[in-house]
Amino acid sequence: MFSLVGAATAGIYFLALAVLLEILAIDYRVAVTISYLLGVTFQFSANKFLTFKNKELMDTIPQLFRYAAVAAFNYVLTMLIVMFTVEKLRQPPYLGVFISVGVTVIVGYLLSKHWIFAQADNRK
Repeated sequence: MFSLVGAATAGIYFLALAVLLEILAIDYRVAVTISYLLGVTFQFSANKFLTFKNKELMDTIPQLFRYAAVAAFNYVLTMLIVMFTVEKLRQPPYLGVFISVGVTVIVGYLLSKHWIFAQADNRK
């Protein structure tokens, strides 16, 4: 399920990125930021309710804070990778986002399973 949620999140992320870059012609840094925020918002909800089957609303606020910390860390990684790809390697931002997704998926899964949604896992 984590993989399916990840694939859907990537679809949302890349679709939003394409619209922002190609149609609206927004600066790549702003486009990546907006796309990232859309993706992580979807991903939190889908992982909470589908992947880790955590229906407890009382858990949501602490989980949201932990998720925001992981998302912020992954956002910094993403921006560093994308900016390096665009400015140093002279490649399109799509490549940087693609690379960053590979890195942040691993970080996100491990921290989601063992920290963000750990209480829900322990109830099984």
